[in-house]
Amino acid sequence: MFIAAGAFSSGCGEDTATVVTVGLVIDCQGGPCDGTTRVGGEHWLDIAAYAENALTSGLRESRVLPGTELRFVVGDSRSDPATAVEEARRLVEAEGAVALVVGSSNDDVAIHREGLGVPLLCVFCSSPDINDPTAIDPDPATQSALRNEDQLNFALGLSANEQALVMLKTAENGLAGTFGDTNGDGVFKITHLASDEAFGRGVGDALEAAALALTPTGCIYVERVYHPVSLDAAHDFALDAACALDEKGTCPPYETADDRLPNGHGRTTVVLGGDCREDPDRAPDLIIESTLPAFAVPLTVAFDRAVLGRRDAPRLHHFTSFRSPTTLPSIAALAPTDAAAFDGAEGVSFVTLERDAVGAPSPADDFDRVFAPVAFQDAMLHDAVAMMGLGALRATVEGGGATPSPASVKAALRSIDEPLGASVLATGQDYARALRLFASGQSIDYDGLSGPCDFDTRWRVRQRMTRFRLERSPSTGALFFRDLEIYNCVAAASCPVTP
Repeated sequence: MFIAAGAFSSGCGEDTATVVTVGLVIDCQGGPCDGTTRVGGEHWLDIAAYAENALTSGLRESRVLPGTELRFVVGDSRSDPATAVEEARRLVEAEGAVALVVGSSNDDVAIHREGLGVPLLCVFCSSPDINDPTAIDPDPATQSALRNEDQLNFALGLSANEQALVMLKTAENGLAGTFGDTNGDGVFKITHLASDEAFGRGVGDALEAAALALTPTGCIYVERVYHPVSLDAAHDFALDAACALDEKGTCPPYETADDRLPNGHGRTTVVLGGDCREDPDRAPDLIIESTLPAFAVPLTVAFDRAVLGRRDAPRLHHFTSFRSPTTLPSIAALAPTDAAAFDGAEGVSFVTLERDAVGAPSPADDFDRVFAPVAFQDAMLHDAVAMMGLGALRATVEGGGATPSPASVKAALRSIDEPLGASVLATGQDYARALRLFASGQSIDYDGLSGPCDFDTRWRVRQRMTRFRLERSPSTGALFFRDLEIYNCVAAASCPVTP
């Protein structure tokens, strides 16, 4: 049974000879994994326990490691990298964790730079700097972590570079075949509304790169409108919306966090390519938000109020974080006039669940039944727990049943997605088969609920993405996310549309 910020374990009902401990460092503050609160039917530690239960079932059924207990211990990062480091250290040094599953990019980098000596598998790691051998940072320890010089870091979550490419491809301007200067003022201008933190800044960098890739000639402006990552109820998102729409006098230049204005708003404009001599303070052709989930709903309401009656205003497009488990409940709590702002809202996210074929039975079906409505992060968290569990168990098998070392878990994690290995799905029965294959020295290819889960040469996993639209159920009137088309970023870095 899960105990908040404690442990859930797979005791096998027999004398325990070996305990294999894996840590999970994730934000449990204020809802999704506090042990009591469900948000949108989703509960992160329930999801982790769901994966652990299947691993336990496979461990028992295989009879390959009699007396072995797979134990998961949990630390609450509280969305604070310093706290995440403290919890990670506790799990490794006091609880004996030989590997860690880490929730976010910020926490992953902070933990990695501490040099705890255990393999890390980051769940929601979209920062393109992570595991980039050319990453630059003024702090040597952080740069070493970003470059993955110790080869201990693994990452789920498609890089923001590919996410931004799909966003620009799927924006209505691109679908209409008029991607670029849609308002005829001589420039192509993208305005990016973001939280001032690693995710928001990383998406901004990725949007600039994607814009240049798609429109290599002509004048391009990318304007970033930032707000602080720590906000209170008094924050006025109307100013952010005004900045995005270029209402003069609302937002002076804002270059870095050190230059933050007293009201917490500001913007900076970057010029890309072409002979850009026009005044950059022009109406945007495309507006994209990649704020943190807690801010996306009030920001969208403020934007809708700001464009009321303006037929020429571009629509607001939403990035992956919008499809979090908190979005639909937050919209449902709004007044009807404000909730109407979300009818037909569009954006991009990861594919929430991968199924083998239309109409064919799949492990995703049971997961969907238990955790519906499934948010974009849910299957990724499940797969991270399952993959690290499989890696730890393989290392245990190869070590003759002894508690594995972190180094052996790292080596084993690299061998659970061999392209020529036996396909293993996310079920207890398949995990039992995987253990028997491990015992005979054979490799496996884990196919997860979020996608193939195959590591590339940088130990990152590529995924498929979808363009979504918020629609209302004809029978209940409730909003739901409808997937419109799939972009296959597994097949190619250009993320072609899947027929």
